[in-house]
This record gives sequence, C-alpha cells and structure tokens, in this order.
Amino acid sequence: MADDKYQIVTDRLLEIMAKGTLPWRKEWKPGSRTYRNLTTGTVYQSTNTLICMVDSLTFGYESPFFVTFKAAKAKGWSIKKGAKATNLLKFRPKTKEIEKEDGEKTTVSFPFFDWFQVFNTDSIIDSRAEVKIADLTAKYDLGMPSEKERYEKAEAIITAQKANVSYGHSKAAYAPSEDIILMPNLEQFTHVEAYYSTHLHELIHRTGHPSRLNRKMNTDKNSSEYAFEELIAELGAAYVCQEVGIKSSLENHASYLNHWLGHLKSNEKAIFTASGAATKAANYILENAGIIKEKALAAE
Repeated sequence: MADDKYQIVTDRLLEIMAKGTLPWRKEWKPGSRTYRNLTTGTVYQSTNTLICMVDSLTFGYESPFFVTFKAAKAKGWSIKKGAKATNLLKFRPKTKEIEKEDGEKTTVSFPFFDWFQVFNTDSIIDSRAEVKIADLTAKYDLGMPSEKERYEKAEAIITAQKANVSYGHSKAAYAPSEDIILMPNLEQFTHVEAYYSTHLHELIHRTGHPSRLNRKMNTDKNSSEYAFEELIAELGAAYVCQEVGIKSSLENHASYLNHWLGHLKSNEKAIFTASGAATKAANYILENAGIIKEKALAAE
C-alpha cells in the first residue's frame, strides 16, 4: 500500500533524527553533489532528495546514484542479496471532466503522485557486465564549483528576492507583521556558509507572507504551528543550498527537534507535507533568481 511507503520513509527518518542528526544538513562532497538516476541522468529534487538522504544515511551508501531494477537488468547488472529498494515519488498529472454551473463541461488537471523503486549503485553488482557502473559515473565526477562561484551564486539568489533586510542584529529572524528580515552581519558568523544558509532560511520564512505563498505564520514560539513552519524553512533552505552547493548549517537558531519528532510520530505524511511546502518556497526563491531547475519528479 502507498501509505506503507510513507511510513517506511518516516520511520527511517525518525531513527536518524532520534540520534540528533538532521539529514538535510548535508556536507556536499566533490563529485557527489546531487542524487540522480545514473542511466537517465535525471536529478532528483525536493522530497526525492530528502528520501535519498534518509536511505543513504540508513544504509551507509556513499554513492549518489540510483537506478531502476529494469535499467540495471538491461545493463547486465544484478542486485545484491538483501538490498533494500529506495521508494521515490513520481508526479503524474491527471485530468478530470467536470460540469460548470452553466452546464458546460470542462477538463481540469490535478496533481497526483505515486511511487517507483530504485536501487543505489552501492547495492549493485556489475562484475559480469560489459558496461561498468564506473563507466557511467565518470562523466558526473566534475567536482564542486569553486568557493567563490558558490558564494557569488548564493549572493545573487538573495539579492534577487529584493527583501527588506536589516543587518547588525544579534540573531536572525523574520518578522511577518513588518515583512522584514533581521540578520547579523557576515563577520558575526563562524563561517560564510552559515551566513548564507541562515539568510536563505529566513527568506524561506518570508515566502509565507500573505502577498507571496500565504502560509499560516503563527508567531507563538511554543506552538506546534511555529515549529512546523521552522521545519518548512529548514527543508526549503536545504533545497536552495543544494542548488548552490553549500551546506545547510544554521547558527544562533533554536532547535525544534522534539516538536518535529512529535509531528512525524503522529502523522506518517507530515514530512511530505512539510517538504511539499518547502519545495514551493524554494522554487519561488529560485524562480525569482531566474534559475531554471530540472523537473525531476516525473522521470525515473
């Protein structure tokens, strides 16, 4: 059943988070900056990125590459005994004919997601195949953009938002009533990446304003709604950081781990709801910056 797969992902995430690890705060390594389908080149994004992170931490995968069983078989590869499949989401738009008030019929489209399975290439044996896994991975081993390039890209994304930002504060925050971001100065952070990831975190919050994506913005820090908005901002910032190629590393920011664990334990779809909202927020920011992202959910 589909719900079982939601629960599987959630249970694996809960186990990781119970140890104090947040999988979306990933240290990017040269040559393995993105999770992708090895045979098609499709880059996995948003929720599928998170799922790949969770399974990689759960099973100790070093490879960022995944393939379907069918594609592996076509290459002459075999799956290791006992290997676990990773369940990813595929977007399949559907249409439905409805009747309007005037009696005329019209066709509307609506989003629909279902699951497909892939295997990490660490779980695949290619010893008897003519084409080796290494033959296909080599073209993606391009290394990381330079530090200067990554910081310039982060700066450009932030500037493109045209946000009202006040610098020189002791902590970072977004005030929805005034639609203003409060930020410490760059030199107040221990690392440049922490400055940029924190700034992006606050920009994700800013997308929730009624004039933008209109999320419920509860300012009571003790409320579950506030904690859930923090989870959206955590994930959204991580998705933008992935695009830039920097680590999502927040400083001077309260931890809502226990709140998040409570949400996830009570609702197996909570992380998917948060990730969906985070994806919309991240895409809003990236679209403002003129960055075109691959549409990866629709392809295996």
